[in-house]
Amino acid sequence: MVETGAISNAVFIFRAATLLTMKAGMRVILRGGASPNNIYWSAGTGAAFAANCIMQGNVFSGAAGITYAAGCVHHGRYGLLNHLRSILYNIGRNPVDACTNVISAIFDLPACLADV
Repeated sequence: MVETGAISNAVFIFRAATLLTMKAGMRVILRGGASPNNIYWSAGTGAAFAANCIMQGNVFSGAAGITYAAGCVHHGRYGLLNHLRSILYNIGRNPVDACTNVISAIFDLPACLADV
């Protein structure tokens, strides 16, 4: 469960060193105004979502990529970690004023990410 409490625009970042997995029927539940747009998952090698699961948030994966089994629903975007690294490198060369602008810049680049 991801809950914002009193902060409606809270940002959550989760990191898996290797494979991020979600078992069949599992789901990420949002409460307190939490938005999938403000949730970030970093999967070191890859991500695998089993049948009938519900994933919330933006998922970045290593070279193994992301796999979805039948019936899995993903509310958010996805991309490869290499894309994220190159985006952050380019943003670092052209600094932006606030962290929220960096996050917005990352997730508004359709060449690197796809809506699910």
